[in-house]
Amino acid sequence: MDNVGLNKVLEEIESQTDYLFIYNSQINVNKLVTIKANKQTVSKVLDQILQNTGIEYKL
Repeated sequence: MDNVGLNKVLEEIESQTDYLFIYNSQINVNKLVTIKANKQTVSKVLDQILQNTGIEYKL
């Protein structure tokens, strides 16, 4: 996924897993990210897309 909004990546993860993302409305989920996530864990994908954003997550 190249230059897509963070929200689109989260939606894609939700569609392929049993995870549901809930986040503060102040978080900019339109931030563009690029990710290659073939056969990676959800944690690794989140670590990559949230790197240097100050956003934390819990699974």
